[in-house]
Amino acid sequence: QVYEQGPRLARAPRLMASMLRRAGKSVVRSFALVGGVYAVSEGARVYSRNETLKKEKGVPKILHLDFSTPIKETKPAWKEQFLEARPALQLSAVVEAIDKAATDVCVKGVVCTFGGEMEYPVASVQEIRDAISRFREAQKALPEVEQRFSYATADTFGEAGQGSREYYLASSCQKVFVQPSGHIGLIGISLPSYFLRGFLDKIGVELQFFKFHEFKNAPNMFTETGYTEAHRAQTALFGGCIFDQMVGGIAASRGLSIPAVRALVDRAPILATDAVTSGLVDGVMYRDQVLDLLPDNKVVPLRAYIKELADIKKAKEQRVWPGSPAEGTPEADKLTKNKPHIALITAAGSIGRGQGGRDQEGVYSEAVCSAIREAAKSKIVKAIVMRVDSPGGSAVASDSIRRELEYARSLGKPVVVSMGAVAASGGYYIATAADKVVAQPGTITGSIGAFSGKLMISGMLEKLGVGFDRVSFGEDADALDPTVRLSPKQAEKTERLGRKVYDDFVGLVAAARGMTLDEVDKVARGRVWTGKQAKDLNLVDELGGLTKAREVAGTLVGQKDGDPPLDLVPYPKEKSIAQKLAQAVTGGDQGKNTISLSADTDSFGGLVG
Repeated sequence: QVYEQGPRLARAPRLMASMLRRAGKSVVRSFALVGGVYAVSEGARVYSRNETLKKEKGVPKILHLDFSTPIKETKPAWKEQFLEARPALQLSAVVEAIDKAATDVCVKGVVCTFGGEMEYPVASVQEIRDAISRFREAQKALPEVEQRFSYATADTFGEAGQGSREYYLASSCQKVFVQPSGHIGLIGISLPSYFLRGFLDKIGVELQFFKFHEFKNAPNMFTETGYTEAHRAQTALFGGCIFDQMVGGIAASRGLSIPAVRALVDRAPILATDAVTSGLVDGVMYRDQVLDLLPDNKVVPLRAYIKELADIKKAKEQRVWPGSPAEGTPEADKLTKNKPHIALITAAGSIGRGQGGRDQEGVYSEAVCSAIREAAKSKIVKAIVMRVDSPGGSAVASDSIRRELEYARSLGKPVVVSMGAVAASGGYYIATAADKVVAQPGTITGSIGAFSGKLMISGMLEKLGVGFDRVSFGEDADALDPTVRLSPKQAEKTERLGRKVYDDFVGLVAAARGMTLDEVDKVARGRVWTGKQAKDLNLVDELGGLTKAREVAGTLVGQKDGDPPLDLVPYPKEKSIAQKLAQAVTGGDQGKNTISLSADTDSFGGLVG
């Protein structure tokens, strides 16, 4: 019997190969079928949307900005878009929509509503405030009868508590209303910090950290029982600057003096009727009463308006494809994808090595470098705006991204870094490759510093009755083992590596900002600054958001006043359906690092989200 099975066994590899080929063809057919179904459904959707857009063209509308909706730096992942009842909106899309509404003859006004606690970072609030201010400024050039309104209405700005950020944003509107039972929770800001050293001592966890230098406060949560002198001083300096920005912004928007607003902060929370006499609101009304004041026009949610703008752009592009009659015509050349533009690359989240994978959030060096390379080699990309919103992370990954931007500049592409809510440590490290750096006044900027080390859990394991042992080959093979203390030699190596990262960081900043090493060291040593403070210290060139970054990039490529601004086009370009399906069944890698360029953003948690 064994002999008789021999020929069959010999044919097994060929049979297996044949089966795999057939399975492969089946998979390909399945992908083709899915792609075909998607193409047909997408075509039908575009046609239907085009017909709807034609019918709605010229219909007056009021734009509704609901600020209880989450707003993030990055476009929501596909799962969030499909599964969440109210997926987050992308900040850049929100700002672009408000700017577009300022010149859209169909938009007759903007109404902003507030409900629930708003968790936007201060820098994001400032970016939206700037957009609303531009909307209001644009009306001054119009006849009074054509000017568009901007109203804000809320049930309350903080219910018996914190509502400072909500009111800070609302105050940028032309008029502010609150319902009779509401109040203005303009109580200022508080920056609490928590320290785990005492708890870790009790459970048997030891620490070995090396930081560069005294203001590098990220490890303090684990190593201290309270503020160090440097930590307290830095937090007070940072928080005081943010408080001054909020008070100054509210005063300017409401036509009040700064001392008057400071006095109101100390009186808050302020009842609705008192808020009217104090000049903080224009009327005490319920939301439906405010809506009754508006013209009898269609109210369009911001999300729908953003989609409408995207569909209009997509409808234009649908008319042109390779080999179509419209290809090469003036109309085709006017399309964003065919005309010169500025590449927008977003780096949001903690920085790590590798490509990242499915459902992984963060900044992965290989993926970001690939997007930079794609933009750098494109003939129609005239400049790159790198949007950085990161607390830092891997020093090596940060350096890889920095180098790729440096390479893009060597190819003649100007680079502007636009900082979001946070551009800390590794985030600022990336910025050293830019021609110009733009930040919001409230952006967490820095720190120029580094730390390394580890937690040791051997004492905790012993208390829990958990045994542990190891076999190692190599003198430093157990250096990262959480059950072993660093030997004096290993500690010296770890400290030396961290010091080199700091020295390299200082050197890059000095070269980028035209400063001496001593000048950089004085503003570095792990310090965190606001964007306003960073500009005063020559760490930032301009204050503003993406709109300002686009203006700066346009100037670098030779645009003059009055020239139409170049479009910002996201890179990497959106994947095809086949690429998305392929990515859905693959993963990625994420490297690990022991030298960190992360900042202590936890101390400012109330300001970053």
